[in-house]
Amino acid sequence: MTRWRPAGARPDPRVRVAEPLDELVWARTVDAGFADTENAPPEDGLALSRAFFRMGGGAVPVLAVQEGVAAAGMLDVDGDVAALFATATRPAYRRRGLQAALLDFRLRMAQERGCTLATIETDPGSASQRNVERAGFRMAYVAASLLRP
Repeated sequence: MTRWRPAGARPDPRVRVAEPLDELVWARTVDAGFADTENAPPEDGLALSRAFFRMGGGAVPVLAVQEGVAAAGMLDVDGDVAALFATATRPAYRRRGLQAALLDFRLRMAQERGCTLATIETDPGSASQRNVERAGFRMAYVAASLLRP
């Protein structure tokens, strides 16, 4: 990460660290973004997202706010490695630079914490892959996802 340079002089003001009271809205935002819908599942269907929010340790949930909570993601730091994950933007807020703002914010935090390497997962060929490559990431490998009905 020593070669990464921030997108701007300052972090995007739309992005902030999530507070404990933001847990439910953060989880709903992540789930709605991944489901490609504005309607998040009911509260009892948010267990995985809520578990990510509560990870603790070096993990930090972040929110992007534009006319309401529009996007969310996680940063987890382990030694000098930053993992960026659970990044999702609600469909109505896409194409407004929020994913890039979330990436920039978390990479700044990672550098402040001494990270020299950052990882992120995304679907190959997606808009997300293009966004993370613009932020300086390069594809390391493609993994197969298998599903059994």
